[in-house]
Amino acid sequence: MSVQVQPVRLMTRRVGLRLAALVGGAGGTGALAAACGQSAGGTPEYKPGAQPVTISFSHWGTESGLGQMNREAARQFTAQYPNIKMDLIFKPDDYLTHLQTMFAGGSAPDVFDISTPDFPAWAKNDTMREADAYVKRDQGKGFDWNDLWPRHRDAGKYKGKTLGVLARISPYVLYYNPSMFQRAGIKQPDQTWGLAEFTEAARKLTAPPGANGNSDVYGYALVNRHHWIWRNGADYLTAKDDKWKPTINTPAFVEGMQNLIDLRQKYRVIGSAAELGNPGGTLPNYGSWITNQQIAMHDALVARVPDYRSDPKMTFDRFDVAHLPKLNGARQTDMDRVVRPISKPSKSPEEGWLWIKFLLSKPAITAVSMPAVMSWVKSNEFLRPDLPPRNMKVFLDVVEYARTVPEHPRWSDLNKLIAKQLDDAYAGKQSAKQACEQADRDVAAQLQQWGELG
Repeated sequence: MSVQVQPVRLMTRRVGLRLAALVGGAGGTGALAAACGQSAGGTPEYKPGAQPVTISFSHWGTESGLGQMNREAARQFTAQYPNIKMDLIFKPDDYLTHLQTMFAGGSAPDVFDISTPDFPAWAKNDTMREADAYVKRDQGKGFDWNDLWPRHRDAGKYKGKTLGVLARISPYVLYYNPSMFQRAGIKQPDQTWGLAEFTEAARKLTAPPGANGNSDVYGYALVNRHHWIWRNGADYLTAKDDKWKPTINTPAFVEGMQNLIDLRQKYRVIGSAAELGNPGGTLPNYGSWITNQQIAMHDALVARVPDYRSDPKMTFDRFDVAHLPKLNGARQTDMDRVVRPISKPSKSPEEGWLWIKFLLSKPAITAVSMPAVMSWVKSNEFLRPDLPPRNMKVFLDVVEYARTVPEHPRWSDLNKLIAKQLDDAYAGKQSAKQACEQADRDVAAQLQQWGELG
């Protein structure tokens, strides 16, 4: 089963403790107050760039996306503030390993991006500066905390303190090919769709199998398992008082997994790289498949929109978006959500804060996903009604129920244990019930070994 994974790896406890020791003396609230120029008489506005300074910014992404976009942002930033030089540290692969190495080696970036599932572990290990004083001081001065997405603006808070400012959100939706639906005489997906409607459409859109047992066209390609589980009312873990309990062996979880198995094994409407081929890389090429009309639907992040818009073949009749089908639980969908902290060891926190504010003031530069600035995302500058997809406003709805994977410090390790069992079930090697029972046992055993089982 193909599952979208985070582009980063989680911090181990040993490395985390080492980082905490390294940055522990870098200064807390007192250092922040000094950096902000605070005094008993108030907080005078700092004038950044009075002296030449270089600040570093660490991030990941694709070269054609955030790689190019952040370089353009840095160009504009340094043109506006000529005494500030930018050192962009672009690490598209194994991002957290590089970040850990920089912190441990005494060369932590001044500002860095981090996904919110990874955020708590880094916040716990004291790698970030508190930003509340900056937020309070600059509110209404080219910066508006209230214009960040209300449901997500506190994603960078830890124990009541703002350590990271919301940078971007990229939720999953259903992408589909309208022309394929029209030719098949099928109503296009909308919010009324449930599992029955999705399955019926996918079956009609899947071509009969050939001599090799494979179809030339499939109704769906699966990118991410998580929201199929969540939307059925299930989850992987529950947390209480720093203790965790697996919730995989539950009827709702087993049923959610069985839904996927049936779509793949019983109805044979989900295609994979094995049947569809994989031009252009080692990962499944969903974009190529939907462009070439080998699949009619797939789930994907909002970040796919600019990719598809850049292809002249992808016109209004070739791609649109909709809500994923409703199952037995509340609407939920996975997302990539990123916050942007100033590192605790930074010697130029004011310039780092200026960079954070600058990026928020220029959302169009980094609009590969949904920037944090709500008013801009709701504007036609982001929605672009002159360009596909026709239902771009779906993302405005989805952002209100999007969520992330469990924010366990070592979720990637737990997910490997879970995926091993669920992938076998998806491939028909064991039942959904057997897979969920074993995955639950495996996760419980691992949590017990870490002293975290509740």
